[in-house]
Amino acid sequence: MHVRLTMPWLFGGWVQSVWPLLIIGLAFVGLGAAEWAKRNKRQVLTEPLERTGMLLPVLPLLTHWIVPSQVDYGVSLLCDSAAYASFGYLRRSMLYWGASVVTGNAALWFALHQTHFRFTDHPQWWVIPPAVSLLVILQILRERLPRGQLAAGRYLATGSIYVTSTAEVFLQGISEAPWLPIVLAGSSVFGIFAGIALRIRAMLWLGTMFLCVAMFTVIWHAAVDLAQTWVWYASGIVMGVLILTMFALFEKRREQLKGLVSTLQT
Repeated sequence: MHVRLTMPWLFGGWVQSVWPLLIIGLAFVGLGAAEWAKRNKRQVLTEPLERTGMLLPVLPLLTHWIVPSQVDYGVSLLCDSAAYASFGYLRRSMLYWGASVVTGNAALWFALHQTHFRFTDHPQWWVIPPAVSLLVILQILRERLPRGQLAAGRYLATGSIYVTSTAEVFLQGISEAPWLPIVLAGSSVFGIFAGIALRIRAMLWLGTMFLCVAMFTVIWHAAVDLAQTWVWYASGIVMGVLILTMFALFEKRREQLKGLVSTLQT
C-alpha cells in the first residue's frame, strides 16, 4: 500500500493487467521469508509473514471486479489452489490443503459455468471432484476425527458420487448414452474393491447397492425401451435361482457363512 500511494506510476500498464499473479508471487516470497525467519529463530517475523502470506492469495479473489485485470478469474482460483497446495506441503498443514481443495474445486466450477456445462445436465462433473476431495481429506484425517463423523462423511461423499452417476443415467437416457450404466457399474466395482482394500465400509455397501442399480437400469432398458419382455422373465428366474441357492448354502454351511459375514463386517 505504501508503494502504491508513493509511486502510483508503477501500477499502470502490464502491472495492472497481471496484478493477481504478482500478488500470489508475493505470497510465495512472504512464505519464503517466514521460513528463513523461523530457521533463524526470529519468531517476531515468522508469524506476521506467514499469516500475511496465507491471506494474500485471497485478495485477488475478493477484489477481482473492483480492480480489473487481464487474468481470468478461473486462472486466479487455480493459482490460489496451487499456492495453498505448496504451502500445505511445506507446512504439513491441513488448513492450507483444505484451502487448496476449496479453491481448486471453485476453479473447476467456474470453468464449467463459463462453458455452459449446466449442473442439471451433467451433475457428475460438479459433484464428483469435491466428493473425491472430501474422501481424500477424511482418509488423511481418519486418526483425528471421531468415528461417527468419519463414517458420516464417507457415506456422504461416496453416496454423492453414486447418486450423481445414477442421475446422469436417467437424465441422458440409456438409449442416447448406453455407456453410462457401464460407467456406473465400473465405478461401483471399483468402489467395492477400494472399500475392501482401504477397509471403508461405506464404499463397500454403497458400491454393492449401486452395482445392483446399474444392472437394473440395463434390464429395464432392454425390457421396456426395447420391448424385450422376455428379459423380465429371465431376470426373475435367475434371481429366484440365486435366492434358492443362497438359502441352500446357508442351511448347508451355516457356520462358515456366519464366519464370512463376521469377517466382512470387521
